[in-house]
Amino acid sequence: MANWRDRLKSRIKQQGTRNKWVSEKAGLEASYLYNVLKRGRTPTVDHMQKILKALGTSFSEIFDDDADNPGEVLLPYYSVQISAGDGVHLDESHKSGHVGISRSWLSTVTQAPLDRLSVARLRGNSMEPDIADDSLIVIDHAQTSPVNNKVFAFTIGEETRIKKLVVNPTNKTFSLVSANPSWPRIDNVRPADVSIHGRVIASIRSF
Repeated sequence: MANWRDRLKSRIKQQGTRNKWVSEKAGLEASYLYNVLKRGRTPTVDHMQKILKALGTSFSEIFDDDADNPGEVLLPYYSVQISAGDGVHLDESHKSGHVGISRSWLSTVTQAPLDRLSVARLRGNSMEPDIADDSLIVIDHAQTSPVNNKVFAFTIGEETRIKKLVVNPTNKTFSLVSANPSWPRIDNVRPADVSIHGRVIASIRSF
């Protein structure tokens, strides 16, 4: 059975065009589609949406019914850009399509059920050098209980951020800690004020 790469190749062939032309029309480097289709590079959702727009096709037309591809899984993608700085608002309305992730790679970082995982884009430099600006982050929504010195995606007030949570056992509060020392530490955060979406278990640099 055809996987999404086969369906994308077929659409390009049907239109009588070439990978290079589609890549350039999408505003990407000329070799982008070649690397995705021939070398197995995993595309970001942003780039894939540009490619599909250049081809005049939809995300679902290419990616629906892709369970036949054992080498790759599709995880829900939050189109909102989660901030490593001051934060943004996040809710279910921000779910927008899926992103392909290598199954073998994913198995090295988590054994969580796939329906408990999602992907979002990180903006800001407060988690550098641990997590770079513009990275994709994988969130495990099964892990919503705070673990000391681990990185979580959470909402505080109306803003969603990712930070390292440091649990203060003496007064039962959190400290929100950035990896970048230029960003100040936020202490004495009450657990009741923090809604944890899940633990950040991996990051993927954009290309």
